[in-house]
Amino acid sequence: MTIETVKARVVADKDGSGRDGAIVHPGAAVIACKDVQAAEIEQNLPTAERVAKVVSGLSAIGFASTALERAGWQTNIVGNRITVDADVIAQFLPAAVSAHGNRVAARWMVFSMTDAGPIWVVGTECPR
Repeated sequence: MTIETVKARVVADKDGSGRDGAIVHPGAAVIACKDVQAAEIEQNLPTAERVAKVVSGLSAIGFASTALERAGWQTNIVGNRITVDADVIAQFLPAAVSAHGNRVAARWMVFSMTDAGPIWVVGTECPR
């Protein structure tokens, strides 16, 4: 169930049971509004996957930082890294030429500092 669905089910206390602003869940459970607010906050927490989706296709660190801020997160740029809400790091790896003369495209390496989840590597060029 999405937060939008949960918000749509907010009902007022009509029977005096003390469940003002309660939410009626289809499974007959009642969820307090404070739980919904906590769920909204949790839904907007940055994860490595969410950050990778935002920065993919962006080839400038300033544009990536602005895009992350527009997604509702605080960012801090240090060198070639963006720290997102002090939880996720997006590191910009510039284009280079390998020892064998092959061109290596610029990319982002995105990982969480708080869990051992996967490291996301996304490109800076949008597919055509």
